[in-house]
Amino acid sequence: MSPKRRIPSPESSAHLPASERPPTQLAVQEPIVVESAPDPKEVERLIRLLNTKSSFEAVDVDEAVASLPEVQAAAKDRMIEWLKSGWLEVALEISKKFHVPEETVAKERMFERLKKGNLNDALAIAARFHVLEEIFQSPEAQSVAKEVMIGSLRAVDLDAAIKIAEAFHVPEETRQAVVKEGVIQKLKIADFDSAILIVKAFHVSEEFFQSPEVQATAKEKIIDLIKRRSNDSDSILKIAEVFHISEGILQSAAKDWMIEVLMGDNSVNAIKIAEGFHIPEEALQSPDFQSAAKEGVITMLKRGYPDSAIEIAKKFHVPEETRQAAAKEVMIEELKAGNLLKASNIVGTFNVPEEALQSPDFQSPDFQSAAKEGVITML
Repeated sequence: MSPKRRIPSPESSAHLPASERPPTQLAVQEPIVVESAPDPKEVERLIRLLNTKSSFEAVDVDEAVASLPEVQAAAKDRMIEWLKSGWLEVALEISKKFHVPEETVAKERMFERLKKGNLNDALAIAARFHVLEEIFQSPEAQSVAKEVMIGSLRAVDLDAAIKIAEAFHVPEETRQAVVKEGVIQKLKIADFDSAILIVKAFHVSEEFFQSPEVQATAKEKIIDLIKRRSNDSDSILKIAEVFHISEGILQSAAKDWMIEVLMGDNSVNAIKIAEGFHIPEEALQSPDFQSAAKEGVITMLKRGYPDSAIEIAKKFHVPEETRQAAAKEVMIEELKAGNLLKASNIVGTFNVPEEALQSPDFQSPDFQSAAKEGVITML
């Protein structure tokens, strides 16, 4: 009996001719699984259920079908609808049953409620759907929070603005920027009371008051306020104090307005402005102010208020020479108009001495002619 021939292994027969090598073993292939396409009827069924049912605990859902884009889109839309209606639990059921990321939908609805001013609803959604802290810190969330804070400040809903800032951890720099915008908006419409409330509620920094925008706007509007409510100096001074408007700026503005008042019909009001804003003596002695004070004296004399005229002259230290010149000017006008009594009152109020009436000024042809015309008119 001949011995059995040993079949060489592929490794040991590598040196043999190809005809004598054993056949190479084929690798075992994994069976190919062909996934069947989702049943369109099942897709249609799930979408129909989403649109008609309000409870999904007993709904049988094929995960493969539920993960299809069209089913996911339908589930997300329905979640948003339920959230809009306030049915958080139904939205949560859909999220779990159809594997829709709950935070994605909750975030959209949270922002929507926030933009409409429903902060409590927004926070309730965030808590129920476990919205992560990272979402509150996201640029999108911070942008929405800033926008809503600005709206709240415009409505002077300070509690809402503070609550939003705290809930969304709005950085201090952003808060200050929002407050600045809110305060400037109120200053521009001269709503000082609301501007002050905003400033106090947010405990703004010193840098806030010194910013060029705040200083320029506050100064402009306080000057306007002096013109409109110059008799209410106490309130204006308090506003200026809150916004750190210097006394020098206030006094300069008050002086400019006093000059306008002296040139107008109610020049005696300039006295109240000077007293209310503590205008320094050197400002009252400036040439432009003294010129205006003279006009104020003349205006009061022309209107028949010599007592007010002398009050202005004394308060603003109008020199005697200037007083007499103003009195002479008005006396001549009154005499020409036949108002001898008014001219006489001016002489008495301004204590025009007898020797002054005999002076060249009062004996001048112009004055004598005016006096003659006045007598003729009276006749």
